[in-house]
Amino acid sequence: MTHKDYDVLCNYRYALININQQSLESLIPDQLIPTSFLPQLQTCRMVSARYLEQGTRKVIIIFLDVAVFVARQVFNEPRLVIDHEQDVEPTKVPELACKVNGPLDYVTARAAGRIDMGTY
Repeated sequence: MTHKDYDVLCNYRYALININQQSLESLIPDQLIPTSFLPQLQTCRMVSARYLEQGTRKVIIIFLDVAVFVARQVFNEPRLVIDHEQDVEPTKVPELACKVNGPLDYVTARAAGRIDMGTY
């Protein structure tokens, strides 16, 4: 991919993000966010170099873990999980006029089966 492709895929980065704070707080009260989130993130930032991709992935996965944990509660989806390095079939992206394929770093989905995945 080139810089031009990135601009097509990520054109949102130039737009402002408006957050309806009232709606957010009513859907996701602070009590749903684990108290360990901020200390865990701070520890990771203090001890992990983020120069290489692996160090950055640690920070990303902390955010994703908490987001999925909260989403399980908000949407009553106890089998929601994060899958890592998931291979995908070539998928056409019309804006790029090409197919994208290979492993996705992270994918969220419902886990198959019926065994309790746990929520706490």
